[in-house]
Order: sequence, then C-alpha cells, then structure tokens
Amino acid sequence: MTVALAGHADDLLCHLAHLGAAGIAREAGREIALVWSDDSPVIEGISPAELGADVVRHAQRLADRGSWLWRRHPITGRPLMSAKPGRIGPVNHRKRQAPDGFDAGRWSVLTPRQRAWEAPDPDWHAHTAARENVLDELTAQRDNHSLRMISGLGEPASWLVNDAGYALADRGATPLDMQPRNAGAELLGSRLQPLADAVAQRSPAEVADGLTGKRCDDPAPPGRPSRTATGLAPLGAPTDSAIAWCALWGLAEIPLRPPGLAPDLHSDKLTPWDLATPAGWVGDVDGWFILPVWQRPLSLAKVRTLVASSAVRDAGTEGLPERWRAAQRQIARIRAVQRGAVGVVRWPIRVSDSGKAKEVSAGTGETLGFRDAIADARNLPVGP
Repeated sequence: MTVALAGHADDLLCHLAHLGAAGIAREAGREIALVWSDDSPVIEGISPAELGADVVRHAQRLADRGSWLWRRHPITGRPLMSAKPGRIGPVNHRKRQAPDGFDAGRWSVLTPRQRAWEAPDPDWHAHTAARENVLDELTAQRDNHSLRMISGLGEPASWLVNDAGYALADRGATPLDMQPRNAGAELLGSRLQPLADAVAQRSPAEVADGLTGKRCDDPAPPGRPSRTATGLAPLGAPTDSAIAWCALWGLAEIPLRPPGLAPDLHSDKLTPWDLATPAGWVGDVDGWFILPVWQRPLSLAKVRTLVASSAVRDAGTEGLPERWRAAQRQIARIRAVQRGAVGVVRWPIRVSDSGKAKEVSAGTGETLGFRDAIADARNLPVGP
C-alpha cells in the first residue's frame, strides 16, 4: 500500500505536506515509511483511504473548540503596537497603541508571534502562564505530536532586543510562519483554525483525493488570490485544504533553534544570532530553506534525523553568496549521502511589500544532486 501525494520536488508545499501527512499517520499508529519516487513524495505502508481518514480525524480533534489550537486567554488592557526600549514585542513605529476595539484576546495563547505589551505587564505575565499551562496539559496527555508542532512554530522571544534596545519578540517564531500580519492576523487564528474546520467537514474520500491531486477544494474566498498555502506556494496558486493542513503540520517535523547562538558556517564556533532558525535554514529572514531528497524508504524518525542534519544544510549552500556558503561542502555532501540523501532542494524565501502587510513566500526550488559524492561516501566514516 502506498500514497503518492500531489506535487513535485521543487515545491516546498509538497515537501512539507509529505512530512506533515506522515506525522499525522504516525500519530494514528501507522507503521509507515517515506520515500521520493519519480519526483513525487510517497508514503508507504498506508492506503489513500486510510490516510484520508487519519487526516480527517486529526483535523476534527483540532477543530474541537476545547483543543489547544483554540485556547485563548482574555486580555483586559490594550497591548502596545510598537516596541520601544524595554517593551516586549516587534518593532513598529507607526502605532503606539492598538486601536479602539482591537481584540487582543482573539490571539491564540500559543501563537509564536504577538504584539507588544508594556513591561512589566500583568496581562503579559498571565498570558505566559496560560501558555505554560497548556504545555503542561499536553505533556500530561503525552500528545507529543502537538508538542512538536508548538515547538516547531516557536514562541515570542520576549528576552530578545537589538543594539538600540528595541524588542524583537517576533524573531522567536519560525521564519516558515509566513502568515501576513495585517489587521492582527497570526498563523493559528488566521490559518490553522479555519483549515481545521474546513478539513474536518470533508469526507475521508474527499481528503484522500485532495492529497493525491485528484481534486482541489480551496477555501479561499471567490474572486481573490488564494493564500491557502500561506507562502509555501506562489501567491494565488489554488491549494487543497488538506494539502495545506498537512503542509503546515510538516513544521512539527522540523526542529527549531531559538534565538541565541548558532553554528558558524565557516568554522566550528558558535556565533550570536537573533533569529529562530529551523533545521535547513540559511540566512536571515529573507534567506534560503533546504530539505533533503532520498530514494529508499525511511522511517519518519530517520527522516527527522536527516532533515535536522547540518550536513544537509551545509551541502545545500553550494552557489550561495560567500557569507552563507559552508566551508566544508564536499564533506557535507558525503555525510548527507551516508544518511540516505541523494540531493537537496533549496528554496529562496523572500519578503515583498504587498499593500497593507509584507508577504513572505518561497520561490521555486533548485535541486542540487549528490552524484559526485556518492562514490566517495563509502570511504568516510559517518559523522555529525
């Protein structure tokens, strides 16, 4: 039994949907393996009908208003919309306070990107305590899948300030959170919650057809460019809600390093870095994202290890500007081959100013093969 998902290797949405669908199936207790075959992502050990049923049940569980995805904490004050020295939140010089009627309580407790509060602020401390309570509940329930998702999304970096003293809380979120921030929008409330409702209302057969490319049920409003893919595909590209749901849950399978210290690409040293960086990320906010491709079936656990490998990231820096090019790229390619990779795909992540809010999106992926490294892989011991 196998499921060939819709999409191709140069499509970031497709890669993340591959990881996300496998994570959902694994959470349901399936013994599955992942592989790339003829430029298509395949999940072995499960049928399309079974995967469709697993995805629907997963969405229904998260669409329940009692789930962590919908947890909110009431905020009585008006959070600041700018970040002066000593305040908590992202820099925004245009507004000093939220406008009248702004409902800060609509933000999910677990959203990784929040506006600023005056510090110290009782509302902010209560909000943080509510977040920790949800994490404690999920830990007690042993809901490791949800915990990985929350970890992969990141959290507001309330401790992070730049040299001028401005708070940079947004940089604690994964840069793969590409939800535009106009009108207080954020990933959980503006994208994951509507997608949970949309997928939960579909039948397993409809979801299976959406995952395999036989149909496309896009919940985007008629007459407007689709943003269902949330930056993981070009703006306006029609995207099935089940594919988008699985792709966003693919973030659960990508480890995220919080702001602090990061490995230097040119040495073994750690250097200060004020951006949360997912495995495979190179550069600043407008950087590059790198994921492996492999041609023999691997368990999800092995795929996570491959995705997290610095060898995959370093091998994918070939051809980048010198600042972002790893020094030991050939050795990195050999190390990646030893872990099962036959190449990587690299996407440019770019920020564009579109109307009211900046939009972040992935460009077309560039495939970098490891053919020259495969013959040498047998002669080098496996390393980090």
